[in-house]
Amino acid sequence: MASENPKICAAVFDLQQVIYTPKSHHSSIFYKRRLANYNFTIFDLQPQEGRCFLWHEGIARRGANEISTCIYKFLQEKDSGGTEEVILFCDGCVGQNTNSVLPSMILYTLEHAKNLKKVTVNYFETNHG
Repeated sequence: MASENPKICAAVFDLQQVIYTPKSHHSSIFYKRRLANYNFTIFDLQPQEGRCFLWHEGIARRGANEISTCIYKFLQEKDSGGTEEVILFCDGCVGQNTNSVLPSMILYTLEHAKNLKKVTVNYFETNHG
């Protein structure tokens, strides 16, 4: 459907597991405090392009607000490009995806969008992937 109509975008998003730096197998670093880094990726299925949002624990956490901000930026980009419908796929992580923040952000985006008229979020079934 998205490949046939340029006004429809289908994308999948997920937060990678925490990346700790520095990374080393040397014993002197084992008990030291390492910096937690977060990578949130949105992959647009039609042009086969990924967008990565990177930050560390000193900037922000990795909760619903941070995830919604990344998706908001993606939706703004799609709206300015003339997209009318976005179909999103994600896992059912309660702290990040299945909460009241994400639908509130989507509603806000749709109310202020110039072109975007519909956003659908599909959750993968638990333990099936």
